[in-house]
Parts: sequence; C-alpha cells; structure tokens
Amino acid sequence: MNNDNVSCDLGYVYDLSSSGGMSSAASEWDLVCPGGSWLHAAVGAAPMAGYLLGGAATGAMADRVGRRDAFAASAAALLAVGLAAAAAPNYPCFLLAK
Repeated sequence: MNNDNVSCDLGYVYDLSSSGGMSSAASEWDLVCPGGSWLHAAVGAAPMAGYLLGGAATGAMADRVGRRDAFAASAAALLAVGLAAAAAPNYPCFLLAK
C-alpha cells in the first residue's frame, strides 16, 4: 500500500476486497476525494459539539430532577442517537445523529 495522491476526476474506485465486499461510510458517501475531506473531519467534530450541548443540558436537568434521573435520560438519549447514526440513510442524517 502506498500514499500516492490519486486524482478523483472520474470518482474514486474503492478496493472492498479486504473488507469482504462490505462498504463503509467513507466509500458510500465518497469522503476521500477533495471536497469530501471536510465532511470526514465533521464526523469527528460533531460528537464534541454534542458533548458540549449535552453536558450543559444534563447539568441543568440534574439540578431540577436529580442526578440519577438526569443520568438515565442522558444514557437513553445516547442509545437513541447511537442507533440513529447506525441506521442513517445519508450523510446529513448521520452527522446530525453523531
């Protein structure tokens, strides 16, 4: 394997033989070509925004309803968005669920 830059003028051809023919998010939504690099970075940054907003919301909720209920609600929300990300049909839905 090498790290040569390859032009994506006609699209990128993915070698799926190492994964048993299974595709990934990068191959389905074409995140490797120029123009898609910021999309790949956004997947890593989106959870940090969620942690920021979720931490503030959970802290305020804990003051009102107690830590145990706030923890249970945040765990349920984390499970829900995790399942939503796994079942996302397209990139915007995936990013929103992250």
